[in-house]
Amino acid sequence: MNDTTWRNHPMCEVLRPASGWEVDRAILATYSADLVVVVASLLALSGCDCDGVEKGSNLELVRAVERLRGRVRVLAQQGRVVLPPAPRVILALMDQFLAQVRTDEREHSWHPKVAVVRCTAPDEAAEWRVWIGSRNLTQAMNWDAGITLIGREKGRGREVPGLADLGATLAEKASFDAGFFRTALSSVRWQFPPGVILHRVQLLSKDAALGLPACPSDSERVVVVSPFLDRKVVAAAAGWGCNSATRTLLSTPAELTRIAANNPQVFKGFAQTRVLSPPDLPERAIAVTGAGEKPAVAVDQPGEEEGATPEGLHAKLIYFGKPSERRLWIGSANGSQRAWKGGNFEVVAELSISPEHVDEIERFVADGQEFVATGAQPIKPDATEEALEAARKRIAAAWLVEQRFDGDHPVLIARELLDSGDPNIAFEVAVLGQAWKHWPPNVLELKLPAVRAWERTALIQVRLTLGDKSCAWLQSAPIVTPMPDRDREVIGQYLDMRSFLQWVRSALDGDPLPPDGVPWDYVPGEDGDAPDNNRGRKDNAVAPTVEDILKAWARSPKAFGDADARVRSYLAAQRQRAADAGRAEDLRVLEDFATLWEMVGGELSASS
Repeated sequence: MNDTTWRNHPMCEVLRPASGWEVDRAILATYSADLVVVVASLLALSGCDCDGVEKGSNLELVRAVERLRGRVRVLAQQGRVVLPPAPRVILALMDQFLAQVRTDEREHSWHPKVAVVRCTAPDEAAEWRVWIGSRNLTQAMNWDAGITLIGREKGRGREVPGLADLGATLAEKASFDAGFFRTALSSVRWQFPPGVILHRVQLLSKDAALGLPACPSDSERVVVVSPFLDRKVVAAAAGWGCNSATRTLLSTPAELTRIAANNPQVFKGFAQTRVLSPPDLPERAIAVTGAGEKPAVAVDQPGEEEGATPEGLHAKLIYFGKPSERRLWIGSANGSQRAWKGGNFEVVAELSISPEHVDEIERFVADGQEFVATGAQPIKPDATEEALEAARKRIAAAWLVEQRFDGDHPVLIARELLDSGDPNIAFEVAVLGQAWKHWPPNVLELKLPAVRAWERTALIQVRLTLGDKSCAWLQSAPIVTPMPDRDREVIGQYLDMRSFLQWVRSALDGDPLPPDGVPWDYVPGEDGDAPDNNRGRKDNAVAPTVEDILKAWARSPKAFGDADARVRSYLAAQRQRAADAGRAEDLRVLEDFATLWEMVGGELSASS
């Protein structure tokens, strides 16, 4: 999958506010996360409506960061944030949007997939949007399933038991005001999709285990879809419904082979046992260690072309049906006791659905191929990969680190000595995008190479290596040293001169979605020639003119004030960047603009 495919995903439509509305608060929960997809989510939450070709510009991303700072949180399982193959300067700022939930994956995981978004508009009751499903915030290419709800505070519609509790728990994990979420969501009345009645939503955990859904004894149709299973759940599902019930199990070839290895008769109660290919899970990828200091690249990272269709099964659902009643459970829970009986944090929704929705489920499972138990033994896992995965879980659960600065040098401070469980595993760390450094097993503090102001971030790369294989991820090391100018330094370094001046123009125009800029991940010198929207443009035509400034002030003093704030916050960084890079023409344009702004803007500010 690529970024374009993610932006076309229905979940982005849930995140994107309608015209005239803006996101007030948002929490996105996921098991694994990719910073590129976090960026795509922020763009959607800011109202950016990419057309499926453009991925979003640097101006749109800066706008999103500034508008959503303090309003948005992504909750991901610690140890499951994907290492970006090509870190960009702006990704340092993702540390303020990303929060990692620490659980010991050897026993339980943070596994819910849900988005809770509150949008506001002048003279309107606040609108809430909730998405519940199986989709992670990664670029993985899979078949997923989910449901979208839209409601208004004190509006018309139905109450949904469990949603207020879910929102409050997520808010607490995100360090937001849990009481506000609970109170506001309790007042919301929801509109359901056509043909759907939502009975309840529940966040499962060790303190709120639901247990497997109770199947009515007269159910005539049973469907279980899950990429991961356990034998007890399969055995239970094989007896659900009436004696003549038609039962279908859809999973992956490897999982069904594993389940059938000790008992080929385990699927006897199913009329159909079908398979789709396994899900693409980059968060579990084992990487080959490459030469040099660049992050290792996962060998099974997706590389599909634009327009490719999902192939991996990642949807999770349980359906019970008879002519008078059709019940569906959908969400993040796999067909396992760990999911349903309190081992993991999961989100599930219980629905009644129309015959038309049942037909969609039937068509989906019919696309699978019939599974034939051959008696073959499952493929034995690679011992090195298993050792690395076990070490990852052990470290992610127990390794707590803070970060302070000694001059320009980050210093990582661990609460306890590192223990990977295997002395042969090498352990390395690095600031996002920087050089790796070995962490000895007998030290609590490690001083890393110096970084510049715009490279400071709480996101730390972690890499484990055993033999010729390694696995790597991003983990948070909160910075205890004050960084009052960090965001300004990052944005000042991220925007090129033309983009910065266009950004000032945008503020003078009332800050509409910027029409120009370059792709948000474009880096001059790495990605070839500048995009077409910057070619042939004269530098002196980019900077706002005296007429532009005066018109903006006359039309809207607030717009002028917003532009003035951007100039005063970022112009000095732009001039320093141009000087450091030896870009004499850029520096000349910026100095001319600085003189103009001080002359005209200073007078207008004084008269305001």
